Amino acid sequence: MPQLAPILRAGRRDVVAIALGLVLWPALAFGAGRPGASHEERADVRAIGQRLSGCVGREDPACVEALLPEIERMTGAGVTAAYARAHAQLLRGQFDEASKGLLAIAKADAAPPALRQRAGSLAEIAAATAKATAGMERRLLVDGRFEVLWTPGPDEVMIELLEAVLARAEAPLQAVFGPLPPPPIRIHIYPKVETLAAVTGLTEQQIRTSGTIAVCKYNRLMLTSPRDLVLGYPWADTVVHELIHLLVTRRAGDAVPIWLHEAIARGHEGLWRGVGPDTLDSDEIAALQQARRSGRFIPLAKMSPTMAALPSQEAAQLAFAEVHYLLRHLLRGVQRPLGALLDAFAEAPSEEAAIERWAGTPRAQLLAGWMRSLRRGDDLPAAQVQAAAAHTLQFRRAGGGDRKPRGPEAGARFAELGDRLMALQRPAAAIIEYRKASAAGAPDDVWMWTRLARALHQVGDFDQAEQVAASALQRSPWHPPLLLIAGMTALDRKEPKLALERAESAMWVNPFDGELAALAAQASDALGDVTAAARWRHRQQRVATP
Repeated sequence: MPQLAPILRAGRRDVVAIALGLVLWPALAFGAGRPGASHEERADVRAIGQRLSGCVGREDPACVEALLPEIERMTGAGVTAAYARAHAQLLRGQFDEASKGLLAIAKADAAPPALRQRAGSLAEIAAATAKATAGMERRLLVDGRFEVLWTPGPDEVMIELLEAVLARAEAPLQAVFGPLPPPPIRIHIYPKVETLAAVTGLTEQQIRTSGTIAVCKYNRLMLTSPRDLVLGYPWADTVVHELIHLLVTRRAGDAVPIWLHEAIARGHEGLWRGVGPDTLDSDEIAALQQARRSGRFIPLAKMSPTMAALPSQEAAQLAFAEVHYLLRHLLRGVQRPLGALLDAFAEAPSEEAAIERWAGTPRAQLLAGWMRSLRRGDDLPAAQVQAAAAHTLQFRRAGGGDRKPRGPEAGARFAELGDRLMALQRPAAAIIEYRKASAAGAPDDVWMWTRLARALHQVGDFDQAEQVAASALQRSPWHPPLLLIAGMTALDRKEPKLALERAESAMWVNPFDGELAALAAQASDALGDVTAAARWRHRQQRVATP
């Protein structure tokens, strides 16, 4: 499968993610501070507070629930136990119960102010999630190890594809990160970015500005439906990216810094399709080369507490490229498993201590070496220096209208004339105008290459159409319209396997296009796979249904 260019997913600890143990501690200390509490009792409370903080940091509801009897014995059935129980309910997906319990704590005069504030914030999130998931469809996937929730309607066509991705991802992820948490791992598909904002505590402005389309938090994966973006987005890589965040959190707790969390998830999100952490994609290379020429990189400190707070999609994309390059730098220089690094974070008292324990080298020295390598452009292909600018996501407007994909400004007149000629069924004349548009200043515009490849395909020049499409896919391997015409061209050139790969690649970005399913069916027929062809035709009918 051609490599997709993952765009800006956000599985990081979001803007409301304060270290929960710090707000629990005042309540535990409050219980231990009652008259007559002995030194030994206070020490016990500290110990249980640390254990509870670890459970919450790992977002492990079973761990929290196991501590409830001890908390109640030490502090009584008061606000501390009530908070722990409500938080476990939030992690379990029991949103109505969690909302009621948290709201009661937020209004309790006996609760410390920090705990009331935190409970109030989480109560809003729990209530918003209860509202968002009310009436959602549910299905267990991969023998019950995952549970997906989605809004009834078109998003259902994602579910079969989602199960295939998860099934392919399990083994390679477990080889790196260890066993999956107890089932089911919950995945929520929300219809719009407004919903994602309500259930995460992010703002719509942060989501649209940074290109955040998914979050892993509160022991679940939360994705925006590709329907809420004009061209979709690489949702298949995204769900694996978020799953990695969950695995890292469960193994190492909340001690892993955001830059490393994102580096690990970004570097391993392609494992399900055979792409390892050593491979940078074309968008990442383009972003790093541009930053190298300008000398403007994003410091790691600017990435915390969330990349969703970065000022633009381009900035967020550069940040992801930097940390992916950093992960590659670390893995090449340290011959120890990544799991050992996560275990070091779970045990060490600080970020510096954890990294040095794993690498045998001080953190500052490792990062200095990474920055030197980054500024020199080590291992970045020279041929990619003039690659196209980073691609950004196109959200649908809040009012419901689509943003019309923009063509090249410099060649707009020629492109418009070419479009008119295509509408008049004159593809040969359109080819001339599209080439003029490209020569006028848009040599790397993906829409122009897609138009040109389609026109060449229509005149029957399949070899030239393949050359144009293949060249453009090197720069824009995730672009669904380009993948569609590239797949059609491959089929006409008697390359059905390549055609099927391109159709599937496009569906990992936009699963709602009936033309892609039709292409996959034709390619399967050509490969002699009658069963698969029937399945794709059934999918085509479902996608075409309003």
